[in-house]
Amino acid sequence: MLYTLLLILGLSHLTFFGSSVCNGQGADEVDHVKHGYAWLYAQLLGARHEADTAAGVYLYSNTSVNGINTVRHMELLPTHLSEGPGFAVIGLGLGNEGLHGAADPQAVYDQWKTNMQTIIRMAQEKGKAVIVTNNYPRGDYNPSDYSYVKRMNLEMQEWDVPTVNFLGALDNCAGDGQWAVGFQNGDDIYHPGQAGYDEMLHSFVPSLLDALAAGKPKPVRQTGEGRKLAEGQRLVFTPEDQVHSFTLAFRVRHIGAMQLDLTIDEGVAPALPDMPADERWHTLVLSHYYAAGKTYVYLDGVQQSVTDGSMLLQQAAVGGPCVVSDLHFWRAGMNADEIAAWHNNKMLCSSLELYCPLNNGSLINLAQSMNNSKFK
Repeated sequence: MLYTLLLILGLSHLTFFGSSVCNGQGADEVDHVKHGYAWLYAQLLGARHEADTAAGVYLYSNTSVNGINTVRHMELLPTHLSEGPGFAVIGLGLGNEGLHGAADPQAVYDQWKTNMQTIIRMAQEKGKAVIVTNNYPRGDYNPSDYSYVKRMNLEMQEWDVPTVNFLGALDNCAGDGQWAVGFQNGDDIYHPGQAGYDEMLHSFVPSLLDALAAGKPKPVRQTGEGRKLAEGQRLVFTPEDQVHSFTLAFRVRHIGAMQLDLTIDEGVAPALPDMPADERWHTLVLSHYYAAGKTYVYLDGVQQSVTDGSMLLQQAAVGGPCVVSDLHFWRAGMNADEIAAWHNNKMLCSSLELYCPLNNGSLINLAQSMNNSKFK
């Protein structure tokens, strides 16, 4: 009923509520408006509507408060979030909760998790469809902090709300959870600069809100027989809007020599490992971190290579002869913990733009986006 009303009205409120990163601290400021990820996403949605009248119209507001943590957020949310239908993007992190340097980091972890789930419920009770941004880097994090951040982000993917993978956009890939080099706001260790906010934007699925308004639920992981591709046949996927960091993953069973073609505007595509030409299912994952300039290739959950350099992906195509199933595309890089979870059949939905189980050959995209793959 909520989303039917939104579609009839042709518009909906989109409210961002979080801490200073959600507020755009460190971003360029024009006419007293910070061009952080919240503002940038609102501009993207407006541009999509102008280009395609089927896209929704969203009335943007940002009520974020610098320095806020989950405890203070619960106090302020009733007055900062109006009653009625609309979308609420919650942008908070473990950093403001006091993770770094905590005597008991597990207690901080547990408090943040409990409070975030309460905040989500409070927003939903006000009639909002909730989206949550996950934990992002900080310039003072260390390997211990990073382990908690990664674990929380992985756990959040099982929550019954869409999430956005900021860590996969700005991780420096050095194992300490700090900002990618050149994307921190100068000496300010707590915030990204404008380039960092641009990367955060790219990790949002552009048509996420339209998919939610259309009633698309979070997908459930499926396994099936997949789609058989003869020699010369291809499954083709083109991301919505511009994509920077990304992860492409699928299961494949060979009947010949599988082809994977990446159309890129800049950079160098990674070399693929020799794929076993047998009748067993294998998993192949490409995880690209644009800001860090790293591309990792995994076969059957084991890292095979890392390629230096950033690339701009335009299109991905899997070609036969082979059988393909479980095709995923995320708008963020994925770390080894996430890839291991996916390899072991976890459903990971953070920044997920495409999920085609390919059961019985169907190309239906179950991800919460309006994009689709094509068969050629």
